[in-house]
Amino acid sequence: MFVRRFMILLSAFVLLLFPGTVCHGEESAVLSQAYAWEQNVDMYIAGEINPDSLGCKCSNQGLEIVDSGLLADSGVTVRTTILLDISASVPKDMRDNVKIYLDRLIQDIPDNEQYKLVTFDEELIVLQDFTNDRYDLANALEGIAFDGQESKIYDAVYNTMPKAEPVEGNPCYYRTIVITDGIDDTAGGITKEELYLKLQADTYPVEVVAVSSAEQSEAEKELSALTRISNGRYVNLYADAELETVISGLATNEIYWVRAKLSGELLDGSLRPFVLTDGIVSIQFDVRVSAMDMPAGEENGSSESSTEPGGESADGSSGSQEAAGNGFGEGASGESSGNNEGAESTDNGLSGSGGTEDDRSAGTESSGNTSAGGQNAVTGGTGSETEVLEDGGGVGTVKAFLEKNSFVIAVVAAGVVLVIVIIVILAVNGKKKKGQKTGKAGQTEGKTSSGTSGYGDTEILGKGASEGSEGVLCIKIRDANHPEQVWDLPISGTITVGRVTECQICVADESMSRQQCLIYLVSGIPTIENKSKSNITRLNGEELKVPRPLKAGDKIKCGRVTLIADSFYRGTGGSERNLNKNTKFVNV
Repeated sequence: MFVRRFMILLSAFVLLLFPGTVCHGEESAVLSQAYAWEQNVDMYIAGEINPDSLGCKCSNQGLEIVDSGLLADSGVTVRTTILLDISASVPKDMRDNVKIYLDRLIQDIPDNEQYKLVTFDEELIVLQDFTNDRYDLANALEGIAFDGQESKIYDAVYNTMPKAEPVEGNPCYYRTIVITDGIDDTAGGITKEELYLKLQADTYPVEVVAVSSAEQSEAEKELSALTRISNGRYVNLYADAELETVISGLATNEIYWVRAKLSGELLDGSLRPFVLTDGIVSIQFDVRVSAMDMPAGEENGSSESSTEPGGESADGSSGSQEAAGNGFGEGASGESSGNNEGAESTDNGLSGSGGTEDDRSAGTESSGNTSAGGQNAVTGGTGSETEVLEDGGGVGTVKAFLEKNSFVIAVVAAGVVLVIVIIVILAVNGKKKKGQKTGKAGQTEGKTSSGTSGYGDTEILGKGASEGSEGVLCIKIRDANHPEQVWDLPISGTITVGRVTECQICVADESMSRQQCLIYLVSGIPTIENKSKSNITRLNGEELKVPRPLKAGDKIKCGRVTLIADSFYRGTGGSERNLNKNTKFVNV
């Protein structure tokens, strides 16, 4: 409690000393979708941004913007899942209008867009998978009848959300258009809360075409909430509605795409904060980055740390960051290192300038937040004070300077003393806690749960481990589509992956075999072997025909399920029991 109070006082003291403002633009642009793959992150922005001054940071580290542009201009593929409610609750006088609307969508499909047609009531039926072929899409619509008994909107959206990933390395934007009257029967299946959590975690846009006999005076409550939570759009299809207006209301021609490149040190599979800004509008969001082992020489110091929007490094030789005109602070550092530490400013990339010209030439570091106008929150002193110090440097001038600034010097000195006291207190408390933990280490039982390792002392291993190391070799695996599902298991025997509950790694998905594959040790090296005859197991995209070594960052695809081997480590305990949340859901 004592330390916490001191920290609050210190924070207040710093704010008083170094007042600063962070300028956020109006919400003229929102994040529609973002996902990471390999060493890249693709971001899709709905709204107005300035492409000439874009900058991006991940965990306060400047990223290189590889490419950007409007979806239509850049030829970016758009994959749209169209969900059609065919329950009997859809107004009878609007059913022909719905078919006309779908027919127009198909006839006017853009060259870079693909449609997947799915009908839903109490079950899902895929009429046509993603395609741009107008003939196939039109044929799929024939014979649609609105005779379903129940309408499960949340189930339909949840279970048809595709995995957002590039197509053959090229960017791809995913979205869903739901055509429904909004009546949902949620006695069983996916709840709206579960769907909302997934939409927020995956930043997936859901667009709504609300069907009604007459024009709505206000948006249907639940459908409107669905679009707000996913940053989608809402249009009303009624008897007298202008078809052109309804179609153009969900067009993707104003979606802007940005691809940024991550440095090797960020690729650990964790959820990381991102900031994308054009100097006026700033968008902050979280994305789970890929887990990859970069080749030697490509991590930290050797990678170009910061770029201007065109992609050229501001200073490739020194590794310092100066992204001029993109809304990030110009980090002034005379000792810039390869991992960009010298270039970081404390404004989280939203200010205009990090220091005066004198500060930059002297190699000093900006010490406070700055406003978008580019003025310093704290400077080294006024011009007259600088002249006093530089003019002769005599005792009289120093004395005059001290007298003139006595209050500031006293406040700064008090702050320094306060910081030293807090550091000493924290160090003493840290030693006490460390001693307590050490004394109880031998009595603490390893706990195993989703998201935690459950072992005592562990050693993180990048690509397996050789024999002779102390402790049991363990593996940490997570479900790429459900990041909250994590398995921490010792490889003391054979780990079975499949859909039955007897498997140590059990995923209740119908595309996975009862026993899909095995993980075990061969001469101390983690190895994976396919066991399924009906469903293909793929390792990093290649079919697993013979047993192969498994290393950190490998992707194991079993049917529609993708598992990621996050890491290997040695632990002193653990349990081999099944750690699943055995929740069954239907995938299409």
